[in-house]
Amino acid sequence: MNSRNVFFGRKVKIHGKLTFETAFHIGSGEEGELATNMGILKEPDGRPVLPGSSLKGCFRSWTEKLAGHLGLTACLLDSELSGVFCVSDEAYRKQVGDEYKTKKSEAEKLAWLAKQTCTVCELFGSPFKSSRIFFSDGKLEVNSWSRSIQVRDGVCIDRDTETARPGAKFDFEVVPDGAQFFISIELENPLDKDFAMVEATLAEWENGF
Repeated sequence: MNSRNVFFGRKVKIHGKLTFETAFHIGSGEEGELATNMGILKEPDGRPVLPGSSLKGCFRSWTEKLAGHLGLTACLLDSELSGVFCVSDEAYRKQVGDEYKTKKSEAEKLAWLAKQTCTVCELFGSPFKSSRIFFSDGKLEVNSWSRSIQVRDGVCIDRDTETARPGAKFDFEVVPDGAQFFISIELENPLDKDFAMVEATLAEWENGF
């Protein structure tokens, strides 16, 4: 992925082109038009869709993996698992939520949240504060798509035996490799630690992960 930054005061926009070097599947939740069990998400004219929510989920997952290497915190939405206590974990939020309600001024609430929220959730959002990073839906570079959809076979894996479950074969649609999408990422009021996380994750994407 190639990227460039455009500054608008306290807003940063990152524009890039994302190229899929392998086939990919983003499911529609319905059967495919090719009589497959799992269809892909498409525009009414048949073009494949790359939702901003999928991009954000992938980006956040990588940011959580890298946060510790940057000296930052990631709760993984589970404080017991991560050892990082954050209001994004429902169990921890129930313990401290009443304390938040006692804060009267905006300054008090922000100071409390700064202590109770991990670095990743400060940027990507928590139940108490909205996200400050936004991802556009991908805009397909039409010439990069062959206008074809491929079908792949899959099997269900038994979690106990870790082997293929008998009679549990399925098929699914994929967009062929080479598809390119123009995307943009916006950051509102970014801090130095926000830039560190975003730049580290973009570096992973640029290296093909």
